[in-house]
Amino acid sequence: MCFISSHLSLHSSIRPSLPPPLSLPCRLTDACLGHNSVDLTLDAFISSLPPSPSLLPPPVSSPSFASLPSFPSSLRAHGRVVHLVCFQQGEVVRQDKVVFDLLQSLPSVRELVIYEEWKEGGRARKTVDIRSDMGYALLWHEEKDVVEKDYQTLLGLQGKLLVIKEEEGGEEGEE
Repeated sequence: MCFISSHLSLHSSIRPSLPPPLSLPCRLTDACLGHNSVDLTLDAFISSLPPSPSLLPPPVSSPSFASLPSFPSSLRAHGRVVHLVCFQQGEVVRQDKVVFDLLQSLPSVRELVIYEEWKEGGRARKTVDIRSDMGYALLWHEEKDVVEKDYQTLLGLQGKLLVIKEEEGGEEGEE
């Protein structure tokens, strides 16, 4: 890996290019703890380098690695990453906008994404593992009970996010 000339450039060049599933833990721990493992790893590496203006200037906008506690002392927020499950297989007729908007309006839902291949006209497949989920939701809030309530609501309604024409003569809609 080639390091860029400044810590700030390094962060801005790595973080935005991470695919959403890889950057989810970073965004969630940023919100809940105030920092994440990618930033800490980069800070640890850069802080261990001898001072050399031509190699890397000191970090510009992140806390020094040495100043961070060994363990988090408090939470800023409670959070969850939720992988959305599809219960049917067939052609995606449409996304239920009412259900999507309702879930997106929940207090702790910060991001709700259905992957492109699950959009209208796409082919839905049953979720069997983490690689076959149909999208994700990123939740965080200062109150743990709010996150839990929104999580339960999301679990209850995720099967209604898509209207699917089942392959084997099934009815439209999800279980």
